[in-house]
Amino acid sequence: MADLKQFIDSNDLKPVKRITKIDEQIRNLVKHMEMVSENKITGIRTGLNQFDKHTGGLQGTDLIVIAAETSQGKTSLALSIAFNAAVNQSAKVAVFSMEMSDIQITARLTAMQTGISSKKLLFQPLARYDWEVFNLKMGTLPNADIYIDDCSSSNIDYIISGIKVAQMQQGIKVAIVDYLQLVKDGSKRSDESEIASNVRRFKNVAKELNITVILLSQLRREANPKPTINRLRGSGQIEEAADIAMLIWRPEYYGIQSYDDTDLSTTGTAEVIIAKGRNYGVGKFWLNFDPATTYFSNIQANEHRSEEPGF
Repeated sequence: MADLKQFIDSNDLKPVKRITKIDEQIRNLVKHMEMVSENKITGIRTGLNQFDKHTGGLQGTDLIVIAAETSQGKTSLALSIAFNAAVNQSAKVAVFSMEMSDIQITARLTAMQTGISSKKLLFQPLARYDWEVFNLKMGTLPNADIYIDDCSSSNIDYIISGIKVAQMQQGIKVAIVDYLQLVKDGSKRSDESEIASNVRRFKNVAKELNITVILLSQLRREANPKPTINRLRGSGQIEEAADIAMLIWRPEYYGIQSYDDTDLSTTGTAEVIIAKGRNYGVGKFWLNFDPATTYFSNIQANEHRSEEPGF
């Protein structure tokens, strides 16, 4: 952490406040409107078609919170977005994880690329056929601009400094932090007060650097496992600071065989609820989920009764 802070100080990485006149911003708005009128994605594509259509992709300055109970796929969804953005859109993405090691994250991303489960990659000797698949399907993943920091410190200053350094040195456009409740600020304040302060700092760094910050968050456990935004664990400030709050619901995990409002099978699928969308509105959509590779992908139109579920 000291080295990162020294780099920040020595390079004078202080935010520059720039005041602009309204006419310049109107020109920027018109350009944006023209792109929207042409059905162009204005941000970075996540590869999740319904999300991209709803939000225009990942937008600079946005703080996106992905929340769910344990084992619902928070990290998996974030890494699926990272994979699609970096491999398919050449976006530069940094992952800051207090949950997983760099090799575990790499194994998950490699599983998404090759179709070989991360469990097999990490813990089982590969057969000759698996090695052939591995070598054949690795494709452009080794050249993708994905940067991984399996944080040696969970201190907020360390993580914020790491994001700033990655943006300065590598030009990242997306930072993923896994996960909020593990981030500490060294104070003796209550958990709720600490979380409130930390989430606001992540929003501020997204705005300062004009990047997207994707922040993972736990939900409080309740008797009814279906996620709601008021179950964000720790503070109402999470909802307030977030531009987008996405909740993951995989009924299959709980032995539930049907969704409330669609005929789609719960087997191998997930519902993603946009419970808050500042400037975007709320809605929901469904995705396929492959437990072996922990990859979320689009559901084809013929697999569902609607081509535009929830929007």
